[in-house]
Amino acid sequence: MSVSGYRAPLRSLVNSRPESGRQGINNVVPSIRPQRTVLGRLAWLASKRDAKPIMPIDRNNFESVEFADLQELVDNSIRESLYLEYKTKMYENTDEDRLEFLKDVSAFANTFGGHLVIGIGENKGSASKVLGVLDNPDKKIQWIERFVRDHIKPTIQGLKVRAIPIESDKYCFVLRIPPSWNRPHRVEFNNANRFWIRNSIGVHEATMEELHTLFSRSVD
Repeated sequence: MSVSGYRAPLRSLVNSRPESGRQGINNVVPSIRPQRTVLGRLAWLASKRDAKPIMPIDRNNFESVEFADLQELVDNSIRESLYLEYKTKMYENTDEDRLEFLKDVSAFANTFGGHLVIGIGENKGSASKVLGVLDNPDKKIQWIERFVRDHIKPTIQGLKVRAIPIESDKYCFVLRIPPSWNRPHRVEFNNANRFWIRNSIGVHEATMEELHTLFSRSVD
C-alpha cells in the first residue's frame, strides 16, 4: 500500500518492511510462522505489500476521531486495504445488503481487524470524498450493535461504532473491529451459517484449510 504524500503524522508504519518473512509475521501475528498456515502466508504478504500506516482513525482514543481525520483519508487518497474498507452509502434494508454487512464485519474480526467506514466515496479503491449518509445516529448505532450481536457468533468483543457529523443530518459511521482472540466468527443469517475472511483485495468465504487454521488458533 503506497503511503507517498502523507503528512508528518502518517509517515511512520506500524509494520516495518521486514528483511525476512519471520520478522514480518512476528510484527503482525506473533504466533504464526511464515508460510506454514494460510493466515501465516497472508500475514507475510501483508507485511511485505500491505504494511499498515498509522492513520488518524487508528488513534487509541476512538471517541476523539472527527471529521478532519476522515478528510485526511481523502486528502491523502488512502487506499482500501487488508485493514480498511469504504462504503459510499449505508447498507440497505434488504437481506442481500444485511448479509453483506455481516460478511464485512465478521471478515475483519476473523483476519487482522480494521476499520469499516460508511459514508466515504472511493475511486478505484482510494478515498475520494467525505459524503456522509442521512440517518439517525443513535438509532443506527444501536441497530448495528444489536444486529452484529444477534447474527455473528461468537460475539465479537471490543467492537466500537461512531457516528461522525459531516453536515446537517449527515454522518459518517466508523466501525472499529478488533482482531479477535475468539475466532472464527460465524455469520448466522437466513438459515445460513458461513465463515468469511479478508485478504488484500476483499472478502471471501473461508476455505476448509483456512477454517482449520482459524479453529486451530482459537485454542492456542
